[in-house]
Amino acid sequence: MLQAGFIQKEQINYDQGGYYHVYYPTDPSQIADDMQRKLNDWYAKMGQLIQEFEDKYESVDESAVAAES
Repeated sequence: MLQAGFIQKEQINYDQGGYYHVYYPTDPSQIADDMQRKLNDWYAKMGQLIQEFEDKYESVDESAVAAES
């Protein structure tokens, strides 16, 4: 959950030495913003990959049609 960003960790140091960690939830609006950003990034990447696919195989289709003529 920490790596996914749903919780945060804070280290508290003792004056005499040593420390402990406190875990608390991340603000839901920050989680929603991060999820939206990741979705937008994924959507843009998929659009790029689809365009590359179309560019690559469109030229193959045109070559095949030309060879048949």
